[in-house]
Amino acid sequence: MKIRATLASMTKNNISPPKVEMLPMPKVIGSSRDLISNKELVEYALAEEKKTNFLITERLLLQGSANEEHTVCAANLMRFYTRQQWNREASLFFHSLPKNKKTNVSIRLQLGLNLINYGKIDEAIESLNYCRIKRPSSAPLLCHLARCYGAQGDISKARKLFEAAVQLDPYNIVALREMTHLCKDEDVSKYINLLNVKIRQPNLPDKQKVTCLFGLAKAFQRINDIDSEIEFLKKANKFARKTQTGPDFRAQRVLHRNTVRSISKRTISESELTDLEKDIVLIVCLPRSGASLLERKISAVFGLEQTGESDLYNSAMVEFNRQGNSLSLKAIDVAGSKRLQPDYNELLSSPKRDDFIRSYNRILADIAPGSTGLINKSLGNAWQAPVLMKMMKNMKVITLTRDPRDLAISALQANFEAGHGYIYSAADLESQIEHHEAMTAIWLDQFPERVLPLRYEDFVSNTEFYLHKVSSFLNTERKNAGEQKAVTITSSIWQVQNKIHQASVAKWKKYEPLLEGRFGTDSQSTEL
Repeated sequence: MKIRATLASMTKNNISPPKVEMLPMPKVIGSSRDLISNKELVEYALAEEKKTNFLITERLLLQGSANEEHTVCAANLMRFYTRQQWNREASLFFHSLPKNKKTNVSIRLQLGLNLINYGKIDEAIESLNYCRIKRPSSAPLLCHLARCYGAQGDISKARKLFEAAVQLDPYNIVALREMTHLCKDEDVSKYINLLNVKIRQPNLPDKQKVTCLFGLAKAFQRINDIDSEIEFLKKANKFARKTQTGPDFRAQRVLHRNTVRSISKRTISESELTDLEKDIVLIVCLPRSGASLLERKISAVFGLEQTGESDLYNSAMVEFNRQGNSLSLKAIDVAGSKRLQPDYNELLSSPKRDDFIRSYNRILADIAPGSTGLINKSLGNAWQAPVLMKMMKNMKVITLTRDPRDLAISALQANFEAGHGYIYSAADLESQIEHHEAMTAIWLDQFPERVLPLRYEDFVSNTEFYLHKVSSFLNTERKNAGEQKAVTITSSIWQVQNKIHQASVAKWKKYEPLLEGRFGTDSQSTEL
């Protein structure tokens, strides 16, 4: 089969994801000039990924992996799964590999990263420790392991692993940043010096420069030099905003708001709702609202399985598409240009609704086997919740809000692994908070019995009282299951290890210059 003709037939007018098993596939191994090598196939597959033809990318690399002697396609497929956060698919693919390919360190490393994102920290640690045996001198590998142990609350082991990473590579940027949080007070100056040397290195990538600046800010916070901390935070956020890549958050706002408005107009009767196989609670909030703390406490008291920031909706949609389903696309005007967006109203009618619910149940069973209830704090919940709640009866929502000034300061202090676009300036944060509040206001009143509003400040100041309210809302008794290990690694990985406290309430007063006159503060506004 001629590869170029085949690829053309696969990609032409490929708007809706095709059914995977029905894709016409080229042969990839052979001696004919019409056939291509695995290296060329990988190039084709990655080109399809850039065009967002993800199922074609997956199918190409799956066939290449099935026919190759080595692991070129298999390793690239695992990297693809990591980039697209198809974490469940990565795990399934790994376990389908023959034993000799499972020993490949690159594949095992990508498996570990996907398991982290999928909330399976114990399995991730097992996979990363295997890689560590094979590559004992890899500082980045030690950093991945350290953050896993940190998420589980083993701060001592995390610190030792980060220290070992610094010994292997004194200028490993991730290890230096994390050690500004974890080092002893007397060692802070050591890490300030190392970060200062690192940031002066010629041709330092932008992302590493940003990390250096945030690390220096944290180090000066440790020695209570707030003025220096503020200066470095200004530099870090200004440079991060200038260099960050990713989706246009302003365009995302338009698309999400359109979805919420469209879905909210749809009337659904009680008889159309379906019970999921597991009860689920969604936390709807913005970053740095205190969701990690709330999730962990509710999980401990009521025995709900933590799923962290795992995007259950996206995982279910991937499964839904891979089973041969698709949604129609509609054109949405975004600042004068047309953007294609799935018509999520189609999910609210059979048979697609039933197929999606089956896919969602499959994800819940896989991510939390044995549990009867889950809690999730994905940032996508703000626009996904109204879609899901109009399909699923036993889904409830806790909306978590926080003083916007404290939220903004906490966000401006955080060095996010993946930027949210709006997170690097007070002005963008202010407009994002306004957008979030307006968007959630559209649908909150439609589910009066299934939504519980909660303020961070109230919860930390009177935790027992509000746990009682949560108990009534969930209609469940306290189980006091004990503190569970975290399941995802977030920017608040170290803060949530502490007991609930009120030290972060009204914290903004020390950092008012960072707010640049926003949120009703009096500071003179200048661009970050």
